[in-house]
Amino acid sequence: MGPKTAESLSPPLSAANSNVPSLDAHIGARIKQRRIELRMSPKDLARALNLSLEQLIMLEGGEVPVTCRRLYETSRVLRAPMLWFFEGAPGIDLTLDLSQSPLTVDSSKQT
Repeated sequence: MGPKTAESLSPPLSAANSNVPSLDAHIGARIKQRRIELRMSPKDLARALNLSLEQLIMLEGGEVPVTCRRLYETSRVLRAPMLWFFEGAPGIDLTLDLSQSPLTVDSSKQT
C-alpha cells in the first residue's frame, strides 16, 4: 500500500452524505431567518462577517458551504447557538448517544 493522501482518506460519495447540498441550503435559510428576526440588513450582516454582499447572498441561498469557522462567527453575530442552524434539517440527528461510541481517556499517556 502506498502513502495515504487526502483523497484516499476522504469517504466515498454515498447516500449517507448525499444530503450535503440540502444541508447547506437549510443552514443558509436559517442564517437568513435569524438575520430577518433581528431586523438586520444583508449589508450589515455581510459587513459583520467580513463578506461581500454577493457572498452573503450565496451563503444564505445555500450555494456555498458554510465552514465551521464561518458558522461560529455567524452564530456569534446573530446571537444563536451553532446547533440552532441545524434544527429541522432533513436527516440530521442532533442527539449524541455515548453508549454507541464510549469516550475513554488513557491515563497512562497523560503527562
